[in-house]
Amino acid sequence: MFWAEWTDTLQKLAATREDTVMVTLAAVRGHAPQKPGVKMLVTEERIYHTLGGGFMEHHAAEKARKLLQDGTSEPVSEILRLTAKETPAHTVQCCGGEVTLLYEVVRFKRQSVAIYGLGHIGQAVAFHLGRLPIDLHLFDSRENQLPELDTSRARIHAQQVPIPEATVSDLPQGTLILIMTHDHATDLAVLEMALKRPDFPFIGVIGSTVKRQNFRQHLLKEGFVQHDLDRITSPVGLASIASKDPEVIALSVSAQLLEMLSRTEVS
Repeated sequence: MFWAEWTDTLQKLAATREDTVMVTLAAVRGHAPQKPGVKMLVTEERIYHTLGGGFMEHHAAEKARKLLQDGTSEPVSEILRLTAKETPAHTVQCCGGEVTLLYEVVRFKRQSVAIYGLGHIGQAVAFHLGRLPIDLHLFDSRENQLPELDTSRARIHAQQVPIPEATVSDLPQGTLILIMTHDHATDLAVLEMALKRPDFPFIGVIGSTVKRQNFRQHLLKEGFVQHDLDRITSPVGLASIASKDPEVIALSVSAQLLEMLSRTEVS
């Protein structure tokens, strides 16, 4: 197998955001089906490339899929003896050697945060979260409001959209939602669309307790129930930090979202 083959496959998996385990034949003592350095890529559905077949490959594929299911992120290595005594009777591999396999989980699915409204606080929150390895979706209906985050680690998806609420249905599953536009009607429209998605673990709305109460009354009239209202976090930000300074609010909101991200890590 040429070196470029598995790298090309890995790039294709990255494009489709399909998590995989890269299994490397790291070392060989005695005889083995392949030479050290060969790699096999294992996803939940498919196997790409080969370690040489037989018991070793079958075992490696099963172990790799278990790592994907268990949410493991740390590399794992193991030693296998390829003898009739060590391997199952129906998959005997009698090379007589000993191999070391290295399993490296490669996860392409990132946690996702969507910020609706990029005023002073929204841009500051985007600046802080942009330093995390997440998908960061930024929306504003106004021109020239999308921030430049040149040094970010996040994958930025910034859009100037005339109807922000129309984008909610396209957000990735499990996205954390932060609503802080310049217009209460837009906030409410985005909130209504977000509540129709049961997979959002956090729906935060900036504003006062009066705004929260007005929104709750409107939502109840529109047919939403108490369970829906309980999903809303408003006002946003850590309760222990009380300030009207935009930068302090942004830090407080960022810390709250970071706390939520730590609870909802992609597995």
